[in-house]
Amino acid sequence: MKNSGTKKKLTPIYLILTFLLFTIGIIITGILYSKTYEKNYRKEVEQQLTAIADLKVSQIVAWRKERLSDGTLFYKNEAFTEHVINYLKNPNDLDAKINTHAWLNKVKTGYGYNAAFLCDTSGIKRIIISERTERPKTLISPPNYDSMKLNKIVFQDLPQDDPKQRKPDISRAKQILNWEPTINLEQGLEKTI
Repeated sequence: MKNSGTKKKLTPIYLILTFLLFTIGIIITGILYSKTYEKNYRKEVEQQLTAIADLKVSQIVAWRKERLSDGTLFYKNEAFTEHVINYLKNPNDLDAKINTHAWLNKVKTGYGYNAAFLCDTSGIKRIIISERTERPKTLISPPNYDSMKLNKIVFQDLPQDDPKQRKPDISRAKQILNWEPTINLEQGLEKTI
């Protein structure tokens, strides 16, 4: 009888120990699985990044080879060199200018460039062949740019086409976005003035 009482007391201890061993085993298995998954994931991401980097490097190398092969058209090209030298010595030499323009235009269209230009040794563009027909508009007018460089304040009249009073139409914002202004006119004027 005494043995059966001891077995009854030990049974819960065995169950608790078995539960603890299973719990520890599950935790260790989870940790090992997590570390293996992380290692494999990192390896996969590194392979993807390496593939992208290799692709980009090969694209840059191909681009460089293309530009160098484009340059061979001009390298040791005596006819083109003579026209350029004559043009740089005398920009008013019409024959040199026309021939240099013709060469650059052929290169631009032949290689599918948007523009081709000739720079002197200091990097100043002497001839520009581009698709644009008009000169690009600047955001800052030359007088304003000069005043900005000198840190001066300049007062100018508004442009002729500038509206005297602005009243934006917010009906589309109301309709599409279901939006209403949260500040009324008086509060807005108060904050503005």
